Amino acid sequence: MIRSAERKRLGCARVGERPTAGRALADRDTAATVAFLHLIHSPDATYRTTVMAGNVDLSETGIRVLGVFWLLTAIAFLALAGAALTQQPVWMPVALTVTLVSLSLSLVAWPESRLGVPVNVLIIVALLLGPRFGLI
Repeated sequence: MIRSAERKRLGCARVGERPTAGRALADRDTAATVAFLHLIHSPDATYRTTVMAGNVDLSETGIRVLGVFWLLTAIAFLALAGAALTQQPVWMPVALTVTLVSLSLSLVAWPESRLGVPVNVLIIVALLLGPRFGLI
């Protein structure tokens, strides 16, 4: 049985009434935000300046530069998605270049980025074979 204070918090006016859709979405967004903040502030997450399975130390400045490359690659993928959707003629060669950069970054950050390697390989295969088979 939901108490009156709980019904009010959930946006329910009467006993047995379900929460409103807006309130449910707000609760979902709040839960997603809390989960995200937990992930980025997780006590298990460690700050390291090494790459290539801990074999190469980039120093604090070097790891920040590597982080900027990751960010620029992510932004480039977003821009390429827009270019592909608007059917810009240059998007495929640029996408191949950005994917190769992403693959290189994934290999440098191995094993933490081990999921990025097969994803990048699949994107490269799709970019190379897609036009041949009429998929792109």
